This record gives sequence, structure tokens and C-alpha cells, in this order.
Amino acid sequence: MRQDFFPKPLRFLAVTPPESTEKEVEVNCGRRLKTWSRSRRCQLWRLLLLPFIPILALIVQTTLSLRSSVTNGREVSEVEEQVSRATELGKLVTRLQQERSEVAFFIFTNGSTLR
Repeated sequence: MRQDFFPKPLRFLAVTPPESTEKEVEVNCGRRLKTWSRSRRCQLWRLLLLPFIPILALIVQTTLSLRSSVTNGREVSEVEEQVSRATELGKLVTRLQQERSEVAFFIFTNGSTLR
């Protein structure tokens, strides 16, 4: 764990080195406190943003899945249209064969309509 997340104990204010002045100690303490508060702020932002990472991943995954489903739906509708065309063409070929057989029967019987 990083050391700058937690402030150092404030007991160093009571014991000052002989060469430093009281003002230097206060400035040093102020800097450490600012660093600590910045790091706390950074830690708070991290904690707030952390839950959004899986949510964002789910949104991306759902978007890709939805795109795949839409593409599959389009392909299915195209295949369905092709099947209906093939069915209609099959019905047309059947009717043409029936007409051809009727014409062949008419020619074979010399114009007789009796079967």
C-alpha cells in the first residue's frame, strides 16, 4: 500500500530539529496535509469510479451482442424471403407443367377434350 494515503503522525511538531524553525515545521506539515488530502480525494474518486468499470464492460458487451443479433435477424429475413420466392417459383413450375401436359394431351387426342 502506498505510504502517502495516510498522514504521518503529527508528533513531529512537538520535537523540532535544532536547525529548523517552527515556521518551517508548519510549512512542512501543511505540505504533507495537502498531499494527504489530495491523495484522499484521488482515492475517493477511484472508489466512486470503480463500480462503473464493470458497468461499462457490460454496456460494451451488450452492444456487441445486440449488433450480432440484429445482423443475424437481417440474415434470417433475407433467407425467409428467398424461401418464399423459391416456393412461388415451385408453384409456377408446377402450373406450367400442368399446362404443358394439357397441351400434349390435346395434341395427342387430335383436339378432343374428353379424357
